[in-house]
Amino acid sequence: MNYLSKFRLIKYILGFNIILMLVLLSSCSTDKVEPIIEKPKPDIIKKRPVKRKTFKEKLIGKWTGINNHGKNVFFQFMKNNRVIMYQGNKLIGGKDDYRTVNWAVDSGKNPVHLDVIINNEGHISRFRMIARFLNYNKIQIRMGKNLYSRPTEFSDLGTTWLQVNLDRRY
Repeated sequence: MNYLSKFRLIKYILGFNIILMLVLLSSCSTDKVEPIIEKPKPDIIKKRPVKRKTFKEKLIGKWTGINNHGKNVFFQFMKNNRVIMYQGNKLIGGKDDYRTVNWAVDSGKNPVHLDVIINNEGHISRFRMIARFLNYNKIQIRMGKNLYSRPTEFSDLGTTWLQVNLDRRY
């Protein structure tokens, strides 16, 4: 092979390589490519999703107020469904009380039905009430005229039905 034919062969190979490079480059994207750098992750404290409390869960705690007859009222609703009530000079459900005093709530009703159930050695009395939260730290409770009736709504009229606004005392 002479010098001229070697030159043509090299020229042919280089031309082929240039054409191949141009084809490969033309198939590549012309968008600006950012280098992949992993950004440091901030230390984030994962918050648990907020679970809405049920009426019963919000009710648990100590509540005080003055009823529409001007008497002091105190309720302590406990997780085990026990309750201590104080109204005027009457304490119901305290540690010296031989009766079993529980509470039950039916939040499926509107207004919510709240019952205080007193078991006096097998004789059961039930205070039928309605309740609503005015805000998280204030609740309104209305009692029936007697042990057999439950009020159907809240009202500022009339004093024959005992109604009280209570503040949370934890």
